[in-house]
Amino acid sequence: MLNDPVHARSSWDRASLLVVWGATLVLLWPAGRWLYVRVSSSEQLAHAFLVVAFALFILIRDSSLRPVWSLGRQATLHLLAAYIFIGIAMATGHAAPVLPAFCAALAALIFTIYGRPATRLAYAVPGTFLVFMVFVLFDARLDWALRAMAGHMSAWMLDLLHQEHSLALILRGEPKLILSVNNHLFEVAAECNGFGLMSGSALLAILLVLLRRIRWFDKLLAVVLSVMLAFLINSLRIVIISLLAPSVPDHYLLMHEAVGITLFLGGLFAVWWLITGLPTAREKSPAEAAPV
Repeated sequence: MLNDPVHARSSWDRASLLVVWGATLVLLWPAGRWLYVRVSSSEQLAHAFLVVAFALFILIRDSSLRPVWSLGRQATLHLLAAYIFIGIAMATGHAAPVLPAFCAALAALIFTIYGRPATRLAYAVPGTFLVFMVFVLFDARLDWALRAMAGHMSAWMLDLLHQEHSLALILRGEPKLILSVNNHLFEVAAECNGFGLMSGSALLAILLVLLRRIRWFDKLLAVVLSVMLAFLINSLRIVIISLLAPSVPDHYLLMHEAVGITLFLGGLFAVWWLITGLPTAREKSPAEAAPV
């Protein structure tokens, strides 16, 4: 009995996909494991990652993309680029080329799953991942700067509300930034610096602006406004918690979490609403694109 050539080709394609992506996974495994450990050890980074992952799921689900599972030309070229960067990292002993390798592999994976129609997605996801890696590498260095900014902005808001307040830095032992509100003391701790909301908002904004066909100036402005909005919302969170705390002394932790989650989700929704509401750039007709 003769073999079905279509079935044989399909089986060969599936086998080649497993081999190629299995090899890619093995090569990127050490870096991927480091990234997992780094992100899982930071609640704020984990929240930012989950925000982008959920947004990506919603965007793909609501799109017209359909899986093709094929190593086409775009997927092959991006995989080749990933292997070249991995080879450079191995040859030089430096980890830096692993980052573009990851980005190229992500683009190749999206092209493998969805093919050429996913071109915009294949560049938006690695671009967002690149910024996420910057946050992973520098989040600890930004902690005190963000704490100070959040503390001063909260103090400014309290001043507008005519509330008695002061901000002090205590250097004895482990340094602490203390905000006094109406004779009640609150520590502006690391989890209060707003990094989780700001990084999540920035990543969500970058993903959305790269996927949407809007003007580049609008893309840049939307990302900047998203980060500024997240910073203001985090400062507002500190103000609300400090003003409500005296009224709920026995349920402070519950109130703290409720206010934090509500404003965190509200901030992300505001970013989504802001960017999805931007007008889409009109595509030029051939006559407009090439005037004579």
